[in-house]
Amino acid sequence: MYLVTVDIVLDRSLIRDVLKAVIHTILFHRLFNLVRPVSPPQEVLDVTFPSVQDSALDALIAEKLSRLTALLDATAAQFSIPAPSFASLGLGSHTNVKHAQIVVSFYEKVTRKAWFSKSEEEICWEKWTINVSCITECDDVERARLTRAAEKQLQTILLQVIEFVNDNKGHIPAIRTAEENPFPYQITLPPETEESWGTVLRKILVE
Repeated sequence: MYLVTVDIVLDRSLIRDVLKAVIHTILFHRLFNLVRPVSPPQEVLDVTFPSVQDSALDALIAEKLSRLTALLDATAAQFSIPAPSFASLGLGSHTNVKHAQIVVSFYEKVTRKAWFSKSEEEICWEKWTINVSCITECDDVERARLTRAAEKQLQTILLQVIEFVNDNKGHIPAIRTAEENPFPYQITLPPETEESWGTVLRKILVE
């Protein structure tokens, strides 16, 4: 299984739009059914990103991001996630920072045969963990810096997603089903996911 990590620092007001762009970009490149792209492409912070034309998927992403923002609003430090370097983004040090994760996982359906029965299970072959550091209190000057930093981070992440999917294809399972979506996916927030970090085979770190 490939584990990919994305770290991002955002102002509270930018979380939904920026994370929507990241998640849509990942799914756009990892859904192997007939994908209908949204036209014209969507934009966030003047950054264009690919997205799938699917109302059910839009609703799922919106629901998960609502839960993520509610989690951030309700707690100061839910998870022990190392925050990226604020200095590298042109930001000062911050104490009003909250952390959360959202995970996008892709699975292969595998049939296990026994003597008189068979069962089907889903094996994860790729997982994207997005670590979010949310700055909750800042003045107008700092908010403007955060917006510029978010644009820079988003551009970098989207390019890295494209580079990763183009450079890493050998671990993708063979398609053995005629189903519309051969590889089921999940969008989860810990502790919804039970798998540990395990051995990291690949890491994307936005600095």
